[in-house]
Amino acid sequence: MPKKVETRLYSMADSQLKQLADGLKTTITRDLADFATRNITATQLATYQTWIDAFDATSTDEELLGSVTVATATKNEVAENIRKVIC
Repeated sequence: MPKKVETRLYSMADSQLKQLADGLKTTITRDLADFATRNITATQLATYQTWIDAFDATSTDEELLGSVTVATATKNEVAENIRKVIC
């Protein structure tokens, strides 16, 4: 069965996206009076921060790769133990 390939909707590292989002929030916060003319409110900014926090709480690629590495090591250890019992 072929593996499902996940593709991102953006072409940058998660850390770069987080920095970009944080920078945008800082800029909007600083210039909130100017953004008010474009119908950007403090409530919308709070919602945006909630999205940033939710994204930041997700597992990084490195964390997921670590989980795969641990699972593979465990699988190999079990397989080796089975080989020892059989032989």
